[in-house]
Amino acid sequence: MHCRECGYALYRRSTRSSARKISYYRCPGPDAWRYDGHVKCEQRSIRLDLLGHIVWSEIVRLLEDPALIQTELNRRLETARRIWHKSKSGLDRLLTAYQEDLLSLNELRRRMPAMR
Repeated sequence: MHCRECGYALYRRSTRSSARKISYYRCPGPDAWRYDGHVKCEQRSIRLDLLGHIVWSEIVRLLEDPALIQTELNRRLETARRIWHKSKSGLDRLLTAYQEDLLSLNELRRRMPAMR
């Protein structure tokens, strides 16, 4: 499962009340500490007991039709390829700017880690 707002995968989290243990599906997007103090989305946690049967029925559906899994893998692979090509193009532009003395060595060193 993934967040509708930011696209990150939901993970399972548990907490205890005075009476029982409560489990949730949670998006990491609202955790500002993960993203340099910036919140990626405002998604609230979803209680596991309210959503568990939906998740299991989806798992069964995926296992019964492997083509759905392959389609999702292909979609993710294509997304990763686009990101890689975009990063490579950015690195190529930075190196070209440095080679043509449009960018200092210090500026190149400052920008390279973010591009990687």
